This record gives sequence, C-alpha cells and structure tokens, in this order.
Amino acid sequence: MGRFFLSFLPFLLSAQTFQRVIAPFPVVVDGEGLEAPFLGGVNKPIPQFVDWDGDGLKDLFLKDTDERLQYLRNVGTGSEASFELATKSFQGLVVGNWFNFHDYDNDSDLDLMCHSSGSDVALYENVNDELILRTSQLLTDSSVAVNGGSVVVPTVADIDSDGLLDYFIGSVSGTVTYYKNLGLIGGLPNYHLESNSFEDISIVWVPGRDERHGANALDFFDINSDDDLDLFWGDFFQPGLFFLENIGTAQDPDIPDSLMITSYPEEDSVWTAGYNVPRLSDLDGDGDAELFVGVLSGAYGTDNSNNFWYYENIGTPSNPQFVLETKNFIESLELYSNSVPALADIDNDSDLDLFIGNELDPPSWAGTVYYFENIGSSLNPSFVLANSNFFGENIGNNLAPAFADIDGDGDEDGFVGDWNGKILYFENIGNPSQPSFANSVEFLDIDLSGHSTPVFGDINQDNDFDLFIGDKNGKVHYWENEGSPTIPDFRAENEDYFSEFDLGEKIILSLYDYENDGDLDFIIGNNTGQLFLIKNISGIFELELLTSFPYSGINIAPAVVDIDSDGKPELFVGSRTGGLQYFEMDEELSINSYIKIPQRIVIHDNYPNPFNPITALRYDLPKQAQVRLTIYDLMGREVTQLVNTTQDAGFKLVQWNATDSFGKPVSAGVYLYQIRAGEFVQTKKMVLLK
Repeated sequence: MGRFFLSFLPFLLSAQTFQRVIAPFPVVVDGEGLEAPFLGGVNKPIPQFVDWDGDGLKDLFLKDTDERLQYLRNVGTGSEASFELATKSFQGLVVGNWFNFHDYDNDSDLDLMCHSSGSDVALYENVNDELILRTSQLLTDSSVAVNGGSVVVPTVADIDSDGLLDYFIGSVSGTVTYYKNLGLIGGLPNYHLESNSFEDISIVWVPGRDERHGANALDFFDINSDDDLDLFWGDFFQPGLFFLENIGTAQDPDIPDSLMITSYPEEDSVWTAGYNVPRLSDLDGDGDAELFVGVLSGAYGTDNSNNFWYYENIGTPSNPQFVLETKNFIESLELYSNSVPALADIDNDSDLDLFIGNELDPPSWAGTVYYFENIGSSLNPSFVLANSNFFGENIGNNLAPAFADIDGDGDEDGFVGDWNGKILYFENIGNPSQPSFANSVEFLDIDLSGHSTPVFGDINQDNDFDLFIGDKNGKVHYWENEGSPTIPDFRAENEDYFSEFDLGEKIILSLYDYENDGDLDFIIGNNTGQLFLIKNISGIFELELLTSFPYSGINIAPAVVDIDSDGKPELFVGSRTGGLQYFEMDEELSINSYIKIPQRIVIHDNYPNPFNPITALRYDLPKQAQVRLTIYDLMGREVTQLVNTTQDAGFKLVQWNATDSFGKPVSAGVYLYQIRAGEFVQTKKMVLLK
C-alpha cells in the first residue's frame, strides 16, 4: 500500500460563527501542493491510532506543545485511511506531557490515561463517549502514587497475557519500571509495583557505547507475529530508535538488552533531533503494522518540521520491512514555531499576498519572514512559496511582519516586530509592482517589553496610518500619526491603550472593519488561545471574547482580511505550532448578523491618497437609490464613470486604477470624484502620483 490519503475537508461547527477550512485554495511549497495547508502544523507530536467512534476504523489523536488532543476522524475504508479534522481540543481536555487511550475497565470502550500535575497519573472513564475524571493521582495497591514522570512517555500493555493492561515507564537511568495490573478495585485498576528494572534492562551511557541511554518513550507491539510483545524505545539523548525483541512467550517475556538493535529499522533507520515516540498500528488492514514516529526533539536539537515520520511495512506480518514514506505525515504548512501572518498586495496586482514571520529557522536559528506570492486573483487566491527570507537579513527572533505605505509613494513599506520589543523598518525603494527594500533601521527608537507585534491603520479617519503595537505583557501601545499621508509624524499617545481590558499575554493585533460600520475594529489573539474582538463604536470600545471561535492552540496570531473579495472577512491564524489555520464566516452570520444598513449617506476620503496607481472609493448608502460615481479633472471634464446604476442600501467600495473611459492611463495630478444618489451630491479631491 502506498501513502495513506489524508482528506481534510472543511466542516461547520454547529451553531458557531467560524467555519474552519483546511484547504480553501492551493498552497505550493517547493513545487508540491499541500494536502492540508491550513491544518496548523505540529511541533512535538505524540500520536496514537485508536477506533474512538466505533466504526471499525482507527482514528488519529495527536498531542502537541499545548497539551491538548487533536482528534482526526478516519473517514476512509478498512484498506485506505483518510483523516478529517474533528477538533483541536478533544473534549477540552488538558493531558499534560503524554496520553494513552485504552479500555482499563474492560467495558469495550476507550478510557484515557494521561499525565497529571507533577509526576502523577490521571485516569478518565468513558461514560457514553464522555471522558469523566476518576482520579488525578492513580495509586498502587500500597497507596503510593503511580509514577507518571515528567519528561517520559509511558505505555500500557498486557505483557503476561492475563487480560489486564500493565503499566510501564522508563527512566533516564536506562531502566523500565513495571506496574502489574491486579484487576479493578473501586472501579480503578489496582497496580502493584512489580519491578524497577523490568527484564533487567539497563540501557545507559558507557564509554565506547554512547549510543545507549535512558528509556524516555516506550511502545510494545508484536512486530513479528510470534504472539508476544516486543519493545520499541525512544531516547531523549539519541537520534535513533531502539528495538528489543521478546524471545520469550506471551505469558513469560524474555527481552534481553544484549540483543538490542540501536538503529531501527535496520535499513533506512530513524535519525532525528532525538526523543522519538514510536507508534505501531495496522491502518490498512493487511495484517502487518506501519511505523509512525513523533519527534519530540531531544539532545540533538530542535526539529519543529518534518517531525511526524511514517514508514510503510512492505514485508509480511512475521518478517516486517519498513520503508520511509514521508517525514511529514500530515502535509500542512510547517514553519517551525510561533507563526505570525500578514497580508498585503506587495506586487500591486490587485490581490493579497501572504507573509508569515516565525520564531526561528534552522540552520541560522534566527527568525525569518516567508513570502507566499498570490498567483491567483482577488476572487480565487492561489499561493506559492516565493521566498523563505523575504527581507534577506538575520533580524532576530519571534518576527511579526506588517506592511503599510507609510510615505504615500504608492508602494508597501515593510515593518517587523521582534522578540526584543523593537520595530524594524524596511523602506520600499522600488515601485508598486517591483518592490525593493532598503536595509532595516529601528523605527522610532521603539523599545517595548518584548514580543512587539505592529499593525497600521487609520483609526481616527484622518487619511494617514496610525500605529498600534501589542507586547508580551498584554499591553497595546498607540502612536498617532500627526503628519500627513506622505510625511508621517508619529507621536506616542498611550502606552496602554486598552488598560481597562484584560487581554492576556503575548497579544497580537489585527485591524479590520469587522462590524462593517465604517470604522476599524481590533481582533486580538493571546498566549492561551483566546480571540478577542474590540468593537469600535464611533471611538467607544467594547470588548467581546469570541467564544464561537474554535480552539486553535496557544500564542495565536490573527490576521483578518477579505481574501476572496466576497464582502466578508476571513481569518488567518498563526500559533505556537508554526503553521496557519484559516476560517470563514458562516453563512448564517453573514446573512443575519454581518450585513448592516448605514444610517446616513456618506462619501469617505479615498484611500490611499495620494495614490499610484489604484485607490479605493467608499460610500455609505442608507437606502436603495440611483447612484452615479464620476471622476473629473480639475477643468471639470469627465474622465470616467465608475458607477451608474441602481444600488441597494449598504456599505460600498469601488476602485479606480487611474485610467480613463477608454482604459488609457491618465497623467499625474489632482482629480475630483463626485457621487450623486437621489438628491444627494458631494465632490472630493484626490491626488495621483507618478
């Protein structure tokens, strides 16, 4: 069998505002289209394949750095797995450093054992598919806490074929502790500490044998179909995977460490940053197991991409032969850690391009800004990775990009916040369609507490960009632009703009007219995964926690745009795990809640102004009317007519690309735009630069 097919389909959360879409449009990296580009990425995945929903197919659970469980439902067949994301926070559970689904009470459903606080073990009982906490400190028959460890991944297995699942945990000293299951007492497994040195296994570092060390991640599986359980072993201090064959029987194991294979599989061995979690499962129903390895990153470095390995078993049940198929079992965007998105039309082709800053990137271990060019259109986006270091400099860590035409020359200038609390400024010295950036300089000598995340927007509607910056302490800093569209003059107005609100820590801002009422609102993500909306009601701010936003990880970074020009906002979200997630507004909200009616007719200042070569003209229409929007030169001669039709009430936007009625470019200068709607007439000026 070839690689498993992963079908990540969009799904609508019942009675929710946001629709998570895994593959809304193509994303290409290194010439390969990603199957699930907006799944969100994984940093340190611990996988387990179990049949949770009882349909006979093994589903996938993943734990990552946020200590939540992602649940990916298998919607394929018995011979071909196909996974669909169900939730990133299964039943809202926090499982600590490890988890293991198994039927501890023999009632034919899956219960959950996981790490609790400290070194304790928690146990959840499955009651009608709801996991209920039975204990946060599992005890032995002598009333001593079962060791749950802190930097280990234990396992359960019926090592002696008595029908009861025993518990095993490794140690950095190279031994395995064995807790024998004596049965149920009070509805809980009664564990007896059988041995601190299971099978006398001792795998420690000795001179000349530095391939050996402690047992950090364990899994038992009968890999050779001889009816006994063999031991697979991942070590924090080694990049490979260990294998110890059980040469005994199902009732009486014999697992000598002297026969240990230190590089498994023997051909095409696992070799990573270390601390590998082995998981074996027969997903295709052919009677032999496939090998999966989650890379937690140990003493050999950090590997926050290519860290979910899949080996196909092309051998037989009694003679396995593993072939590495992929190091990225889930094909999503993997940009290491702490991704922060920004969107801007950097090449002036009337669609939004995608930029993603991150925490760090090997081999330099500095942050970078990725550039994904939109090679589609404003209606049908399509992204391809065009540059993995857009600004071409080593500029720090935890990078948060932003773009704005700060000097009014018609092109987008670049800004990057960093871990130190600085803002770096990259002036665009090219032109609107061919950007070129000067070397970075520190912007306004800004020096905040750390993790600065800038965003620009005209908050006071005076036709220039103001600056807001989030920081690691949860403060929003505000610099008002008291200059002009071409000569900015930023004055620090407030170092805690939303002091009345508790926004959490490591906050990241996005500005968008979310309520469609003509002014900019704030969408803010934080370190715990919360998403806030701060409504701007004519300069009065109201805080709302977006409880309908599905859990998406920690350190979430929102960017709100209308990516497909459908009149509704879409939401890109970065997170700790380094990928991106994508959300659309559901149809019920768009019809019943999102569309609002203006109270009066207004024609807004065009933006940008001055411009080259495109500017946007917005106007508010409180009722249906015959509308004419006309461009004139200073002599009063008609240049072109942008609108001449009956329009329904609503908030309108029209773009002018500096061409006349024949499609020919017009010369630089001052132009007038006039709107007529019923009895209403208003005229305003704009400046075209070339």
